[in-house]
Amino acid sequence: MSRLDRYIFSEAIGPTFLGFVVFTFILLIRAFFELAEAVIRRGVPVGEVLQLLALNLPHIVVITIPMALLFGILVAVGRLSADSELTALRAAGVSLFYLYRGLLALAIVLAGINVALMIWVLPWGNHTYQTLLLKQLSGDVTTQLEPRIFNQILEDRTIYIFDVPPGETRWKGVFIADSLPIGQTHFTVAESGSANIDQAGNRLIVELDSAIQQQLDLNAPTEAQISGHRVLTFANEGPNREGSVARSRSSQVRELSWKDLRAWSEDEERTPVMRALARVEMHKKFSIPAACLVFGLVALPLGFSRRPGGRSSAFSLAIAVIAIYYVLQNVGEDGAANGRLSPWLAMWLPNLIFLVAGAFLLARKNSDKSLFLVRGDRWLRQHLWLYLDRLRPSQRAAKKQGAAQSRTLATAGAQFLIHLPHFNLRFPSRFDRYLLRLFIKVGLLVLAGALMLYIVIDLSEMARFVMENDIPASMVIEHYQYHSLQIFYLVAPIVVLLTTLISFGLLSRTNEITAAKALGISLYRLALPVVLASAVVAGATALLDFTFLPAANARKAELRRIIKGHPDPSSQRGATTQWFFNQTEDKAAFIYNYLHFNPEDNLLQRFQAFRFDPQHRLTGHFYAAELRRLGDTWYARGAWTRSFSGTKVVEYRELPGPLAIDLDVEPEYFSTEVKSADEMNYLELKSYVARITNSGQQAPELETQLHNKVASPLVCLVMALVALPFAFRLGRQGALYGIGVAILVGIVLYVVMAFFTTLGEVGAMPPWLAAWSPNILFTFFSLYLFLGVRT
Repeated sequence: MSRLDRYIFSEAIGPTFLGFVVFTFILLIRAFFELAEAVIRRGVPVGEVLQLLALNLPHIVVITIPMALLFGILVAVGRLSADSELTALRAAGVSLFYLYRGLLALAIVLAGINVALMIWVLPWGNHTYQTLLLKQLSGDVTTQLEPRIFNQILEDRTIYIFDVPPGETRWKGVFIADSLPIGQTHFTVAESGSANIDQAGNRLIVELDSAIQQQLDLNAPTEAQISGHRVLTFANEGPNREGSVARSRSSQVRELSWKDLRAWSEDEERTPVMRALARVEMHKKFSIPAACLVFGLVALPLGFSRRPGGRSSAFSLAIAVIAIYYVLQNVGEDGAANGRLSPWLAMWLPNLIFLVAGAFLLARKNSDKSLFLVRGDRWLRQHLWLYLDRLRPSQRAAKKQGAAQSRTLATAGAQFLIHLPHFNLRFPSRFDRYLLRLFIKVGLLVLAGALMLYIVIDLSEMARFVMENDIPASMVIEHYQYHSLQIFYLVAPIVVLLTTLISFGLLSRTNEITAAKALGISLYRLALPVVLASAVVAGATALLDFTFLPAANARKAELRRIIKGHPDPSSQRGATTQWFFNQTEDKAAFIYNYLHFNPEDNLLQRFQAFRFDPQHRLTGHFYAAELRRLGDTWYARGAWTRSFSGTKVVEYRELPGPLAIDLDVEPEYFSTEVKSADEMNYLELKSYVARITNSGQQAPELETQLHNKVASPLVCLVMALVALPFAFRLGRQGALYGIGVAILVGIVLYVVMAFFTTLGEVGAMPPWLAAWSPNILFTFFSLYLFLGVRT
């Protein structure tokens, strides 16, 4: 390599490494919360969780390496272009094709690393990850089931756990019943129990001790069959439940070595789809690393721009390049699995397209031509300048007024000019508007990059479900339209952090901050527009969560369920929405269940009430064919009641009705639909939490999420306060150092948020304190940093 090649190579290494760390970190944000939950909630050893996280990295890394290379070349070439080094090289007769040699060397190195990861590390990591995941689920599945919450982990059965003593894994007090009271019904009460997953990874086995099981027809309760069991076992035969580790066709293929893939692709006994997927995976092991070469070819002409803001526009184009590439690859994989495309063409077509496009753009830039075709370029410039000219009527009016005044002074000779005092708005000043424009511009680019990363990675994981369930492209697009709102809500703090550091890094590099301080502008005053902009972002995220986001999350969850091929969750939701727990002042507990509720007539059909003593033993069972609310009283028809002592029925009474009964709950108790916290706004979640707590249940997880709906948006403002001292301390080190600082601060932020949120959800800390602790800690941290800044 020549000295110039080594120089270009070294210029691209730093930005490429930073891009790799940033992209990988953004995609691992979710893992921080899962890690904290596994350690605190389920008691999984930290080493085992970190091992699972490390094994999950290869499938992310093989995608972020080409992305990082594209980012690194854009930044490096943009820096050389901005400092006129490329102009000097071009004036000396150096061709852009010659300059590409140094970048090509870096691309070949990264492509080789990616090939090694794809062929050896990725299959081993996927297989080991599935094995350890099965071991973990088998070891801690009991602790994953939370007490005092209705679960439907068994097919068509609902399970309720009364308590799990601290430091123990076995349940104390267990109730299992058919999810819906239809025909023959079964229910079981046990003193204790536990659960495990079988070795195949697709069956949940529940083992109960000292269990009493009943089978009866609700219309003929005297013929009930009651039996006692020292040990009773239930097994879930449904392998497609959520959380199952049973693997799909695509995930099985991704665990195979090169030798096994070749054997699968030639095995005539396997289905055509499996053979096609094996061939797709073989080509993918080389096509994705080859993306490093074509991305480098495309990045050089995009990064070489002498226009102001050229690097920003090139980065915007790079986001589109990455998105288009992976969309083409996923569409091609779908076509290959369905037999519409040859596997080699499906996997190599995106590379071929971008290879031709990159060579074309590089040839035009090497000839000092525009990246657009001549006619298109001329049309764009003409119409763009015409549009921009229409957007600046005030500037044209000012120019005309200035020209008229000049002509007047020239013709009239000397005149007296009287300047009258006028109102001068101190904020926003011209520099404030300049800083806000820079902040918004950088922020939009960072946000676009984060959205693109999340969507590309998630789409690569969802592609196998799209292929296997034959999902139309319109549904996939709709899914990500709604999902993008949740992504924005999640990454908004990191976007503010990165934007603040990059913006002030750019200002420091051009000495604009030094000039502002020389003019007597305090750094506190300089930071004011950024703080206000961050407050606006915080308000926007809060407004989004209060209005559109819950409905968008509900629709996204529905589309995601369809894409993954999960069954209609109406029956599963019924298991939780049609079962309720209530506790009276005398510590007696009631579990209510019904088939249907008509809110217009306040009518419950096939209503059951199970009564338990403080030791969680079943003492009574009440049933009513109809239960109607009239005025302030409930009236039952076709009712009966039984009282128990162990396996014996000590009393049975028929209550033909209509009979007034003492049921101290309002109709609204049964009418509220249960949603996840993400599908409810603040007021809906607050009402739901109040209803649960009023019934005697504890809901620390929901209470923590309720406080987070206020605390989480304010993290955007806190991140701006944290970023500003770092930004002022960076000086001329530039935006890339700001990105590195943002990575470290972001990692600490999400680890702290995950830690405190999990503490609140498990009840180890008051929910309000768990939600607000990260904001409080980082606010004091920012104030401490400001003390050392010379303003």
